[in-house]
Amino acid sequence: MGEQMDFYHSQQAKLNRGLKGIGESADIEEARLELATVSEAVYALAKAYHPNQSELYYQFCPMAKNGDGANWLSSTKEIINPYMGQRMPHCGRTQETIN
Repeated sequence: MGEQMDFYHSQQAKLNRGLKGIGESADIEEARLELATVSEAVYALAKAYHPNQSELYYQFCPMAKNGDGANWLSSTKEIINPYMGQRMPHCGRTQETIN
């Protein structure tokens, strides 16, 4: 039980940092960088606790974060890239389906 609580609190701290960073971002590009932190924490929590009743899609954009790439979770199989916006809305691929 202690390990689960430590894990949860660790992910919650990452989530809070990322959300705070998004809130304090000066522009959309900064907010998109912070989205990667939020996405990592939400993915870890979804994998560990399976709170979803339908499938989730763990998707990846290779061009996000200046070419380093970043992931996000989606409730739709279709790629709707939050990192590239209108420039490349369908850039990316599904890496994993979480049931």
